[in-house]
Amino acid sequence: MKASLRTTLGALVAVTSLWLATAPATAQNFPNKPVRLVVPFAAGGGGDVLARTLADKLKVRLNQPVVVDNRPGAGGIIGSEVVAKAPADGYTLLLNTPNLIMTRHMVARLPYDPIADLVPVAEVVRSQLWLAASSAATDARTLADLVAQAKVKSDVFYGSVGPGSVGHLLGSGFVDAAGLKASHVPYKGGAQAVLALVSGEVTFAVMDYVVLKPHVESGRVRLLGTFGSKRSPHAPDTPTLTEAGYPNLDIYSWAGLFAPSGTPAATVQRLAAEAKVVMADPEVIAKFISIGYEPGTLLLDDFAGVVRSDDARWGAIIRKADVKLE
Repeated sequence: MKASLRTTLGALVAVTSLWLATAPATAQNFPNKPVRLVVPFAAGGGGDVLARTLADKLKVRLNQPVVVDNRPGAGGIIGSEVVAKAPADGYTLLLNTPNLIMTRHMVARLPYDPIADLVPVAEVVRSQLWLAASSAATDARTLADLVAQAKVKSDVFYGSVGPGSVGHLLGSGFVDAAGLKASHVPYKGGAQAVLALVSGEVTFAVMDYVVLKPHVESGRVRLLGTFGSKRSPHAPDTPTLTEAGYPNLDIYSWAGLFAPSGTPAATVQRLAAEAKVVMADPEVIAKFISIGYEPGTLLLDDFAGVVRSDDARWGAIIRKADVKLE
């Protein structure tokens, strides 16, 4: 009987040791190999710059290489799917924007569920979006001027980087709120959209500060309003849309870090903690501010709350604009 008991206890110890050496070790020893950071946008763009800045600092904190993997295409769906379907071990991460949740309201059959299949880890940056007017197309210096002119003109156009983009949807929201008749002109990417605004091909557009800044400084583009909840230090004299009389358009953009659902809690918490340190790095703060972003401050459940809230807000905006993508 004693021999049998010893055999049983020995077997239990062996099984327990094997379990401790495998499943928990994944989280306890994380990371013990390179981490891949997937960016669903092309190299060289704003998202890519953010990802490489983050990766350079995270590799020091994690003591492992963090490799940026650009997977552009299909409006960000390709890259997001890679991470949503990756092993839930923390070694494949996603850097994405509200585009992640917007697509599920515009595409009939996504190959993943951005809410159920991905875990928010950290808000990396947030940024205000701006309504800017072309000096070549209008002499409007305020939103009130633009609205007054647009109501008596028949050739008012607003541009964006493409159908279903943030610029398209917020531009549509402004047109609707102001009671205007303006036509949307989608372009194939940011460079074409900016050129159209600068040349006067479109009357106004909604864009990031970083792409507008040189043209604002040259006088070819005027900032008329920001969609943030407060004025920006980049252009403190420019009012918010709320101040201008459009209270339902106080929405900002963000870029955040996500992991596949099912990733061990300890691993997610480690990634969030290291991201928090990176976001507080003076060099990182200066870099982000210089290109028009604010370092993020939200982690885990707090960031998840923003993602869920924005999912509802963007869903309502998209339904009202009746935007569908194939």
